[in-house]
Amino acid sequence: MPIYAINAMTPVTYTNTKPNQTSPYVGTNYSARSQDWWDPNLRNPYTMNWDLSTQYQLSRTYVLEFLYQGSAGVGLIEDWNINVFPVDYGANNPALRAAAYAAPQNYLPFPNFGAINYRSNFGHSTYHSGTVRLERRFAQGLIFQTFFTLSKAIDEQDTDNSGSGVAPVTDRRLEKARAGFDRPLRFFDSITYEFPIGKGRRFLNRGGWLDAIIGGWQTAWDISWESGAPLTFSFANSPYEYYPTSIAAQRPNCLDPKLFGNWLNQGPARFNELTVNPIIDINQFSYPAPFTAGTCGRDNVGGPPIFAMDSSGQKVLKFKERFNLTLRVDIHSVQKMLFDRFNFTAPTTVVDFKNPTTFAKLTAGPSTSLWGGTPIINLDIILRF
Repeated sequence: MPIYAINAMTPVTYTNTKPNQTSPYVGTNYSARSQDWWDPNLRNPYTMNWDLSTQYQLSRTYVLEFLYQGSAGVGLIEDWNINVFPVDYGANNPALRAAAYAAPQNYLPFPNFGAINYRSNFGHSTYHSGTVRLERRFAQGLIFQTFFTLSKAIDEQDTDNSGSGVAPVTDRRLEKARAGFDRPLRFFDSITYEFPIGKGRRFLNRGGWLDAIIGGWQTAWDISWESGAPLTFSFANSPYEYYPTSIAAQRPNCLDPKLFGNWLNQGPARFNELTVNPIIDINQFSYPAPFTAGTCGRDNVGGPPIFAMDSSGQKVLKFKERFNLTLRVDIHSVQKMLFDRFNFTAPTTVVDFKNPTTFAKLTAGPSTSLWGGTPIINLDIILRF
């Protein structure tokens, strides 16, 4: 089998090639001698998109829409290490299995190489969603748009160059699962309202100093709730023996893990990780038998959902014809201020029965710049002329 260099379609040339076409290698750490092999028949991947929608006008100001959207990625370029042996290698031969465990490099298909990353059109992804949207057109100072989406995204890996999994060579279908960015449920509402107070409006229409203070304000709100990103579990400190992770990803066995119903209850001392309540029951997991792949699939448990609210308010003061002054305040993550609701990033997902107090603990949240992150208030004063 020829080995190809990255970004090239000709075989790798090594110096001092021996008559048997092998290349000398100084040292014994062949596992560090990795190589990239590009499929010579590689073709461009493509995506297909389709949608169907219907709208119904409920009244002069309200419109209801039903929307279906779908897409598929075909022939996606993925990268898989082909220099591995199956995870059940030597299953019926304990002596062979022990020898492969002691020196796995000697039992690879190409023992003089480490990873041989084969790039080809392995990948396929799908996305399907159904959305119900309600829109209110501008009337009486109010406009809003709200929608609810039910969706599912599936793939074998989320990026082009990170192929791995339980058994990437023998059966890549074992990695077919929810995409890492899959958020099956999402609700979003955007509202803008002009208060009926001030010059040209229903109340305080005559202007004056009171209008200058409380008149002419408008506010906008964005409200969102969405499912958490899926979690993939690993394990540590198992009493059993397994082939190295270069052969296959090591995942635990699992029954039916899911978030606790009261997962937001962090306990009385949420700043001490040891006493923080876990959000998933560790007893839903177990160590796999020696030299076997665990039953936990990729991205099989939904993580903490995100609830976020942003708001803003602004008022424009006009001076004669050439000048106007805009006062604006923006509040990020209002849900923390109104409901004392934090959002959290993914918890620890390493199943370790020697250190069970570290499992499924929430220890961090999104940064200020991210949707649902740390609350922040911005005040802007803008003069235009």
